[in-house]
Amino acid sequence: MSKAPKDAPRTKKLSEIVAAQLMEEIRSRGWPVGESLGTESDLMARFNVSRATMTEAVRQVERYGAAVMRRGSGGGLVVTNSARAALSRTISTYLELSNVTLAEQYEATRLIETEAVSLAAENVTEDQIVALRSAAADVTKSDDNLGLHRAAMQLRLAIAEASGSRSVLLFMRSLVRVLTHYVRPDLRTHYRDREFEHGMAADLSGIVEAIVAGNGALAAHYVRLDVDRREHRAHELAVAQPLLEGGPLRRETPNKLAEKIAYAIRDDIARMGWQTGERLGDEADLPGRYGVSPWVLRQAVRILEPSGIVCVRRGQGGGLYIGRPSPEQTIESATSYLLAYQTSTAVPIDAYVNTRRCIFQEMASSAAKRSTHKEREDLLALTRSQANGDSEDFWALISTLGRNQVLQLFASILNRFIAASSGGQSYCGPSEMRIGIAEAIQGGDAPLAQRRMGNYLHRVAASAAPKSEQSTASPVDPPDPLTGTSAIAEQKRSGSTVA
Repeated sequence: MSKAPKDAPRTKKLSEIVAAQLMEEIRSRGWPVGESLGTESDLMARFNVSRATMTEAVRQVERYGAAVMRRGSGGGLVVTNSARAALSRTISTYLELSNVTLAEQYEATRLIETEAVSLAAENVTEDQIVALRSAAADVTKSDDNLGLHRAAMQLRLAIAEASGSRSVLLFMRSLVRVLTHYVRPDLRTHYRDREFEHGMAADLSGIVEAIVAGNGALAAHYVRLDVDRREHRAHELAVAQPLLEGGPLRRETPNKLAEKIAYAIRDDIARMGWQTGERLGDEADLPGRYGVSPWVLRQAVRILEPSGIVCVRRGQGGGLYIGRPSPEQTIESATSYLLAYQTSTAVPIDAYVNTRRCIFQEMASSAAKRSTHKEREDLLALTRSQANGDSEDFWALISTLGRNQVLQLFASILNRFIAASSGGQSYCGPSEMRIGIAEAIQGGDAPLAQRRMGNYLHRVAASAAPKSEQSTASPVDPPDPLTGTSAIAEQKRSGSTVA
């Protein structure tokens, strides 16, 4: 296959711009579930675009899980899901479509669930203790495989809610969603594995009782056992990609065929080794290769383009090319949601800062173990040359060297949100502390890199706000500002297991 010329910055299509404006309108109106933004004709007139452009824009909004186009009397583009549910779907869809491995997802799950139980051990309320024990009992008494997995997912999300951290809950919901689509118990398992089920139930019960006792370290121990067990099970099942068809846990989408083709294209890209710039084909041969019409093929490409998975080039040598996945759209959406939540509830920013610290400590440790000698030397040289203040390049390089795209995405979301919450003001600790982090990574000393990163970000947090403005506790289960209900109440009302 031929190589494309070097990529130029991608220009957003008109349909993407319209979709972004529709999403912003939904957010600015307080995410009014059940309300219509207007009929297709109304929206075409408002944005002065063709029916084809509006159809593409609407499909993007539908794919975000935010709204659906309904026909007939009282129809229109109707907001259907809460901000939190829509955003967790946006994050999980990006993780499914980009070149993120299952190992990266489980590593991120291990870290985020550990943070969740540690915070829950500090913040859980008496009412939540009753609810968690009841949920743990539901796991133990489930008499079928599907019921057990649903009960287990509900319990994990309830624990994340009890943590009091909105970012932890958002990341947990996203990981639960994506791993549900990868490890589908109704399709992957053809027999009862009693040892696995009993072990998972015991681990979850241990987590709950450790939280009740206020023993975050013991709860974290049980989390590691539980995640290791689940990851081992995924490898036993030879899980390689998310499943979209059939079964009670199937993904509900208004444009399923195009989405399946999008995943088929994504899988072909993965099999090719994700060679950015490689040509996949053109509109003349690709529909036949995937057995669909040119129209369906174009819709599949529209699903992949906003995240940079593929790019289309016109003219001589044109066609469909492998792109470089970009989480920018996902980061923008997540930042917007977290800002809206913080503004309406006045939640202290401490919890977000603490989660970021945990993520960067893990990435510093991983960078010391996984990066090459040259990469570590480059990091140290960069840090020494930019000793007058924090550099985005410093944080970006550590994130990259950590070799986990899921944690890199979460760290980017938190960096963007924390910067926006402080009005763009940048806080940094002593330059010698940053150099110390780089030196530990350069020396391959993972424990020391982790410790120094934690100390540095503690110092940054201390300089960002006066002691009197900091709080060690976060409100537990406050209502979502854009829905008016708590996550647990929403979950119980809908009976859903994933966001």
